[in-house]
Amino acid sequence: MAILLNSVFPLWAHFPVLILDKNEVSKGSKAQISVRWGHPFESEWENCPEPHSIIAQTPEGETIPLKFLKTEKLFGGKAVTSFQAEYTPGTRGDHKIIATWAPNSEKGEDIPTREIASTWLHVQQEKGWDKPSDSAGWTALTRPYGFFPGMVIQSKMPQPTDFEFELLNETPPMELLKPTLITFTGKTDERGIATIALPKAGWWALAGNQISKSADGKNLRTHHVLWLKVDALDK
Repeated sequence: MAILLNSVFPLWAHFPVLILDKNEVSKGSKAQISVRWGHPFESEWENCPEPHSIIAQTPEGETIPLKFLKTEKLFGGKAVTSFQAEYTPGTRGDHKIIATWAPNSEKGEDIPTREIASTWLHVQQEKGWDKPSDSAGWTALTRPYGFFPGMVIQSKMPQPTDFEFELLNETPPMELLKPTLITFTGKTDERGIATIALPKAGWWALAGNQISKSADGKNLRTHHVLWLKVDALDK
């Protein structure tokens, strides 16, 4: 049963976005965190459920809870609920920002799903991006920042899974591409490793599932969405 559940990847109608105003800063410089909910490529947004928590994990292993504010912002001409936070890293290295939501039972799904969105903030020194990650799903095998369009990268989940990746558009495209060119899909290898190339500059979501047991012993699906920034070639 565990293998069967692990191989099923629902078609997510919407999922969380967690991005930064800049993903590389100096020690003591502030980064702005933006959290919203919807269809990233289509730039179609809906009211974001309130996160259970937003935290920063430092390269030294410290977990720092972050205060976040509920806001009403215009996205694509529509006012929707989103959340904002700030983080000022006190050490050099790679800091992971993670937002977590309470488990929710989607209509037609067999088990509850918990959403976790994460991204990396690089602070002057390469330190900590390769640490194994259980709480936030994806463990980076390729440095998860500082790459150009088309470069091949790898990330690992704790168990094999189907995965998706998709570009975030800040404004709705004038004309939508066919569905197979909006959401790209694949399968990890037997070790849980996903190998992808992100062909365009911007923020991309890499999403995969992890099946575990909840506190009451029931199956729980965690949908891990890792946000990656691809730099433009002229940077």
